[in-house]
Amino acid sequence: MIKFLTTLGRLSCAGLLAGAIVFAMPVVSTFEFNQTTALAQSNDEKPKRKTRRTPAMREQTFKRLEKAQEAQTLGDYEGAFAELAKLKRMRGKNSYETAMMYYYYAYIYYEQENYREAIEAYIQVSQQEDLPMGFEDQVIYNISQLYFVIEDYRNSLLYLDRWFQFAESPGASQYIFKGQAHYALGEFEKGIPPIETAITMTEAAGREPKENWYLLIRSAYYELGNMPRVRDILEIMVLKYEKAEYWLQLASIYSELEQEENQLATMEVAYKQGFLTKGNHLVNLAQLFLFGSVPIKAALVMKEGFDLELIEENKKNFDLFSQALIQSKEYADAVVPLEQAAELSDDGELYMRLGQVFMELDQWEKAVGALVNGIDKGIRRSDTALLQLGQAYYNIEDLKNAEKTFRQAAKDKRSRNTANNWISFLEREQDRLKRLAEGLGTTGQ
Repeated sequence: MIKFLTTLGRLSCAGLLAGAIVFAMPVVSTFEFNQTTALAQSNDEKPKRKTRRTPAMREQTFKRLEKAQEAQTLGDYEGAFAELAKLKRMRGKNSYETAMMYYYYAYIYYEQENYREAIEAYIQVSQQEDLPMGFEDQVIYNISQLYFVIEDYRNSLLYLDRWFQFAESPGASQYIFKGQAHYALGEFEKGIPPIETAITMTEAAGREPKENWYLLIRSAYYELGNMPRVRDILEIMVLKYEKAEYWLQLASIYSELEQEENQLATMEVAYKQGFLTKGNHLVNLAQLFLFGSVPIKAALVMKEGFDLELIEENKKNFDLFSQALIQSKEYADAVVPLEQAAELSDDGELYMRLGQVFMELDQWEKAVGALVNGIDKGIRRSDTALLQLGQAYYNIEDLKNAEKTFRQAAKDKRSRNTANNWISFLEREQDRLKRLAEGLGTTGQ
């Protein structure tokens, strides 16, 4: 059966971050900060915050920040830090000026990929009094994202929950971010509701949810062992995205849920769309057709796989191909793959089957050869094989060897009655032929 491989393993959470972290260097002449806008939750559910009076920024502070920004823009981080250090030593800064100083520190650290220092700087920003509410919320969100980047998912969630506490209109990406953080902590059950919320609100807005959102929720349900929900998600994904992996995964889940008809139908649709490009995929489909009592389709799939050199030429695959042909009553076509399988086998069982195919084709001499090879190579029921070999000898009118073979078969109590019946028949037949021959001799005189 198809293995539900790589894509349902643990996802790389950093690679699934809901959206790029946006830490724009503020323009010192305006200092405007916009909160994320999306579908709003009811304001009644949010705690109320007192109106704040934000202190004004003085000209001296403005000029220091402007110089720091100019240096940063030129890639002169040392110069930018030098300007910020002068500002840091300046006495009498108000809370807003101090916050903006640390915000610039955070941004430069972020550009240098020094995420831990950036976090510490942002925390300093968040601890200042009387910040514009939108500005404070964006800083809290940035801290959450940075903790995620350094894989400190617990602190990431703590700050993200703090952001959600006051966010008037969290968007889908924020809910996905929350789901990712819970997923990264192995809290799959807690991660599912925010992902579902993101998908629902995106659809309600007339937009398409992102593919990796479905990947995330599918993986969460898989980790919880909730295969019916994994199936439901994959049923959506195969319709939205033309990818072979999703069809194969859906077929695998149907198998786990013992929904064989759906599994076969899914694999057949994938085959018709050209998604089954590997030999093992075609072999799996052929097996499903065979088990589903559609042997002729199994044979056609195997033939295509061999013709395209996708299916490996080994005993198992030759055997499967021959079984499909035999069950389709295409005995003549079954001979070659069955001969190939029998030659590669360690025992004589497949030679016995080959002998039976030759018997169906009334090719009795070939049947004798195949059955003898099978018995010599070793089989489980030699008595049954001897009965068939005896019949083959009889049909090529080798009554002497036929009787001898049936007498060997009679030594096994499981076949004794049948073998003795054949022996009695052969004795009568030989006696009849003898009398016939004698009669012909008398007539000739």
